[in-house]
Amino acid sequence: MKRATISLDQQAITDLEELNNILKIPRSEIVQKALNQLKEQLIQAFTLPIKKKKYIMDELVGSIHIKGKKKVNYSQTVDDIYRRV
Repeated sequence: MKRATISLDQQAITDLEELNNILKIPRSEIVQKALNQLKEQLIQAFTLPIKKKKYIMDELVGSIHIKGKKKVNYSQTVDDIYRRV
């Protein structure tokens, strides 16, 4: 493991001291674990494949089967219904 120096503001150091007292874990280990977790999340976020958006109408294409050999133009049938009124 390589050694690195990081600069933290006073509030971060105070918070790390409080965590150190509660968890009994050294500050350096807390920072290492936090950075490793952040690294894993960034790797996962930038390496996941982008999911293709599915559209409902694309899934319905070909799923409706009409029995019989006669082709039916439903829009023309609906127009005929409204013309009768």
